[in-house]
Amino acid sequence: MRGSARGYYGSGVRVGELHHEVEQPGTHAFGGLLGVTIHLASTPDKEEGLGPSGLSATVGLLAARADAGQLGGQTVLAPMLLLGAEFSPPHMIYCWLISDTCPHLDTAAKKN
Repeated sequence: MRGSARGYYGSGVRVGELHHEVEQPGTHAFGGLLGVTIHLASTPDKEEGLGPSGLSATVGLLAARADAGQLGGQTVLAPMLLLGAEFSPPHMIYCWLISDTCPHLDTAAKKN
């Protein structure tokens, strides 16, 4: 389990058509992200578990505020749920080319 927090401040508010935006003088934007990540992984050489892969879920809240003078201000609160998966390429290459004892990968060496 891991907590995460990020923040930003000071970027100017830009308005206009895409790629032709103009920064408004005296404006600023700030915000932050607060979240918790649960990451599931196991030792790759054990029979039980996920092997050389992992799963993660992050739950968080994004809060942002932009003050643009004459245009007014806007506040945004956005709940977030991020799901992820990962794998370990170095471990998979090791299992494919060097060791035929990795329990989670069905290599050609195991079949012979």
